[in-house]
Amino acid sequence: ADDGKKLDVSFTFSEAMDTGTTPTVTFAPAVASTLTNQSGAWLSDGKTYKVQATIDDQGIDANEVKIDITGAKDAAGNLQVDHTATVGLGIDTLNPTATYSSEIKNQNTNGAADVASDADTIVAYTVDFSEPVSGIAETDIAVAGGAVVTGTVALSEDKMQATFDVQASDDSDADLVVKVKSTVTDLNGNKLIETSSEAVTVDTRNPGVVITDDQSGIAFDGDNSVAYTLTFSEAVQAIDADDLTVTGATVDSVDHTAGSKTATVTVTVTDDSMSNVSITAKPSIVDIAGNPLVQAVDDSQTVDTRNPSTEGAPKVSDVLITDADANGDGGPSTLSVSFTFNEAMDTGTAPTVTFDPAVASTLTGQSGAWQSDGKTYKVEATVADDGVDA
Repeated sequence: ADDGKKLDVSFTFSEAMDTGTTPTVTFAPAVASTLTNQSGAWLSDGKTYKVQATIDDQGIDANEVKIDITGAKDAAGNLQVDHTATVGLGIDTLNPTATYSSEIKNQNTNGAADVASDADTIVAYTVDFSEPVSGIAETDIAVAGGAVVTGTVALSEDKMQATFDVQASDDSDADLVVKVKSTVTDLNGNKLIETSSEAVTVDTRNPGVVITDDQSGIAFDGDNSVAYTLTFSEAVQAIDADDLTVTGATVDSVDHTAGSKTATVTVTVTDDSMSNVSITAKPSIVDIAGNPLVQAVDDSQTVDTRNPSTEGAPKVSDVLITDADANGDGGPSTLSVSFTFNEAMDTGTAPTVTFDPAVASTLTGQSGAWQSDGKTYKVEATVADDGVDA
């Protein structure tokens, strides 16, 4: 039918016939829908009547078509002897069809049901045909969202069922759909009517995460709590402290609701430390389909919880103050005391310097300032003769 071919049926009689009489040719069962534009004519030998019809693809399957002719007369006008219809024709213009079923192999229990994920990318397909087919190969199968697993295509002994495995594409959320192509034919060469399988949901895309914190500067003794926000690229299953690696601090809390895209992790910075806090979100965190997280690390939070100390004793400009210092020719002298610390200091904070016992009446006009090195604090006082002995 696809090639536009015609069918010829010829009846030859035992003697010369009346070619002016047109006999009746019938097919049983009726196949007029497939054998269209039927026409007949006597041939030049005067004994043979030929019927011709165009073959049309009308989905007919008749294996034993009986062909009969009646009403022919010989040249003398005698009616033909009743013809015993014989089986002379098989018709098959019925195209095969396919129905599909599928099952995710080794379904991941740590993820959404009926979703192919990283842990269960293989889907087993069964295709049932409406009639036996001549064969099927990997090239006869079109796949959207994946590929046929090489070597898995098989056809049953009765040629009515095909099975094969398909692997979903990596890093994809495109549905998996298969279609057996019309290159598959039945035993008589009729092409398969192409249809597609129902979609299998796929999620093989691994979630990512962005980690930020609420500290704009250095974490120190006075502000040693850091709150991290983990923002995931998609909803993830419940997480806890075991899903994190934290160094330079201890985890106080993990606040996350299963199925949400954000989590808050609060940590307390380690005391007496200069090491940055590092937080790692591990692949044990999985999305709803069960795909593991792409591991991420944030180690940008600087820390200084190490308390500064002075380097040795303070430096004093004069270890013994006498009347001469208060009543000298040049006027009262100045006493300076310098404290040098072991690291850079906050020069915006003025420390308190005390003398024990209190000698403010002798060391008057005390004032202090940080020096240019950023580590030394210097106090100066004017010596007064106030009768102090300490």
